[in-house]
Amino acid sequence: MNPSSTLGRAKISTRFTANVRLCYMDYPNAEELLPAYAEFMKTILTHPRFGNGSMANSTKRLSTFLIDLYTQVKQKFSVDEHRHYLFTPRDITTMIFSMLRYEIPEAQTLIEILIYESNRVFKDRLVDREQKKKFDGILYGCLKNHLKYQEKLIDTYFISLVVKGNESLIPGLPSLGRIGKTDFVSMVESAMRAYEREFKELDIHLIEEVLEMIAYIERVLSMPGGCLLLAGRSGVGRKPAT
Repeated sequence: MNPSSTLGRAKISTRFTANVRLCYMDYPNAEELLPAYAEFMKTILTHPRFGNGSMANSTKRLSTFLIDLYTQVKQKFSVDEHRHYLFTPRDITTMIFSMLRYEIPEAQTLIEILIYESNRVFKDRLVDREQKKKFDGILYGCLKNHLKYQEKLIDTYFISLVVKGNESLIPGLPSLGRIGKTDFVSMVESAMRAYEREFKELDIHLIEEVLEMIAYIERVLSMPGGCLLLAGRSGVGRKPAT
């Protein structure tokens, strides 16, 4: 259950609560979450699309990594700082089921996708560069401790246009494919030229932040009913990127 301070909720009158019985259920702790998410991961990783099931033996380590990451993020970033810093086990569930959108032939690709999804689920909700830098420290610390992985994911994007026409394991949901920065810039420039011929000139400089925003927006809008809130100062490129 979310606390009464959550957006969209209000405190119940004490005159009412004094006359009824109350039952409160807190979120499970890390030890209780591990068996549930290990089973989720095992079910997914035994599918032939994920290295023909060769990664299923790593489900406990992967689940421990995700739970530790969630626990540390929840401790470092609280609703006392910003109201939308409300992290719950549903975020772990979102990351695990997002794996169904990818083709994962080997362990390194799996780790890179977990890094990418962790950034989308947690990092994109943080409000400034200092807090995002702090999150990077938490993320790569967990990777080093649990998965013995020390490489950083840079100049890499995952978009649906790379594997256009291929469905993921979730019916109606397009797959996401990997693309490097050079190829992604060429793809965006080609799309911009086509748009400018038909409509108007776009004054967009394809710096790293703009490329990231385009990839993030495409990831969300490629989902049926996908939506997102772009909050920021005027002139940062939200409308042109969309």
